[in-house]
Amino acid sequence: MSAQHTAQSSDAQYSSLYLQYDLAEGLLGGKHGAALQSMSDTERDKYLDWMREKIQKEISFAETERNASGLLSAKDYLGSLKSLELTSVDKVNTFLATTQSLFVGSAVEHIPLGKNGQTRYVLQSQICPLDIKEKIASTGESKGLHPYILSFQSPGKSITERSTLNYGLYLGSLLFSDSEKDSVFKETNFHVILNALDHSIWIILDYSPYDDMGDRYEIETQGIPSPVSLQASKFDTLQLFDGDAVKKGLPNTFDHVLFDPGMLKEARIEELDVFMEQASIVEAAIQASHLASSTVVVDKTSASSPSSQVPSPGVPLSNSKPNQPKPSVITPRGGALAPTQKPPRSA
Repeated sequence: MSAQHTAQSSDAQYSSLYLQYDLAEGLLGGKHGAALQSMSDTERDKYLDWMREKIQKEISFAETERNASGLLSAKDYLGSLKSLELTSVDKVNTFLATTQSLFVGSAVEHIPLGKNGQTRYVLQSQICPLDIKEKIASTGESKGLHPYILSFQSPGKSITERSTLNYGLYLGSLLFSDSEKDSVFKETNFHVILNALDHSIWIILDYSPYDDMGDRYEIETQGIPSPVSLQASKFDTLQLFDGDAVKKGLPNTFDHVLFDPGMLKEARIEELDVFMEQASIVEAAIQASHLASSTVVVDKTSASSPSSQVPSPGVPLSNSKPNQPKPSVITPRGGALAPTQKPPRSA
């Protein structure tokens, strides 16, 4: 058998196996994982090399197609974001494929979020660079992990004391410019997350960012480097917009005051670990949140009162977020915005 025929045979075999790969099940899940387990080490290495090359070709083709059509406008991005159905993996996949790129900043225009004094802030859409810890299922495999929605947990806390940001979709990084005249935006090490349970938008600090060589390093001496120009409590976790604001459409303008005093009262030191979670757990949490937000309790004794509120379908009476734990009260560590070292993990 010729070498060319052997290569074609292997390519056909690998293509057939690749079709069984399900992102939701993971590399070692389902039929794809079973096939890998049955291979010899040499054959498995050859297949994985082939798989990497194929995925890279697919990504390159997608990049070429997207770049040919130009950047997605901020207006179109926000329109897609406010109507995004997080219960649909296919729709989330389409949204991310349209808005995120391996090449940072090559898919979407900068999204204006607002300003504080002369400092302007934007969302830069990009693929998630956070240090994600994978939760392995009890079977020892990564089967059933949600491919897009991440789990955020405060180290050392029980499940009932977790941050109000429990599950979220990574959107991109927070950038700033020093003045209204400055067109160059700089990194902050803060990242923008869409809360999967109520559609609110948060920023969290990445304590283990990549350096220029592609290696992670721990933020120790610099602490929280930005946002700049804020004389307020130190923080690494903060909600920027509530779910109603996102669903109505973000301002898409620098006229909006970001980091106003009312917002900063909710700022806190609450480092979050990032995990991949089982899809069934994530989907159940999202569904429970939707059911809670569509349940309205009407006080019959005040129904005839002129001041009684008449709820619209699917809208709760109060502004409270159903099934959301109250934020932990954490005493700020005083002084300027940036702490000098990483807050210690809980024991």
